[in-house]
Parts: sequence; structure tokens; C-alpha cells
Amino acid sequence: MPGPNSRVEQLLGEYGVGANSWIEDIFKSDTDRLLLAILLEQREQDLIEALDDASSEYTDEDSGTQYYVQKFTVTQSGPPENLSDDQGRLDFGFEASTVDLRFSDSIEVAFKPEATSNRVIEYRKQDKHAEDIPVETQTMGVVRADSATSDPTVWVEAWP
Repeated sequence: MPGPNSRVEQLLGEYGVGANSWIEDIFKSDTDRLLLAILLEQREQDLIEALDDASSEYTDEDSGTQYYVQKFTVTQSGPPENLSDDQGRLDFGFEASTVDLRFSDSIEVAFKPEATSNRVIEYRKQDKHAEDIPVETQTMGVVRADSATSDPTVWVEAWP
């Protein structure tokens, strides 16, 4: 049976690349995700470890495209000091329009300034990732959610 609860999706979920909805299941290639799962198995890595092989900031000099990627462990006080600005927020170094998140446990994220209402979004552990989040910001706040059982490892990718 196809869909987000199929055996294929359950298997892919163990590697962090499963679909959480019918939309994701329809628009993501099962073949590509299965190949990624095989590669991760051969490398004896999970998705976050494999993505750690990338650099923390990447600019494609030929196209001038800027890209931000960072992996870190977050606590209830936020990301590590060496990655955050004086307000404890990640600074992408450019105005991001899209952000992807992968996480090992529940986190709370804020893309809006502190004075804004409804600014905190909780992403739960079972979601494992959030992709193509539309934003218009240069900074992002992230902390461990109260519902988390451990300090989550978080992988952030942002594009202008």
C-alpha cells in the first residue's frame, strides 16, 4: 500500500528520509531516497552525520549562490555561543528565503523578532525534519523544546 505509512516509508523513516504526508510521498522519489538509505547504511551513518561532511558555509563562486549549512547540538539556552550572535540567534550572513531543518529531538524555532507574537514554532522529534520553510530573515532562534528528552542535534540549511 503506498502512502506515508507504507513499509517503504517506515524503512526510509529509520534513515530520516521518510515522507510524513501524502504530499511528501507523492513528490519525493522513492528510488532516490532508497539509494540514499543504502549509502547511509554502507557508511554506517545517519543522515545528520552524513550531512556533517559538508562545510559550514558554502558559496558557489561560479554562480555567486550563497548557502548556509550548520550542524550543532542545541540546549534550552540555544545554540553554541560560537555559532550565535549576541542575542543567541544563528546568523546566516544573508537574507534567507528558504530554510530546511533536521533534528534528533524536539526543538523550538523562531524566525521573527522577539517583539512579534506567534513567533515560536515547535518541531517534534517524530517529525525529524522540516523542509522548504518560507522565511524572510537573516537570523533564526532555536532552543531545545521542553518536550525533548535530550539535547537535540540540529542541522540547518538556508538559501537566499
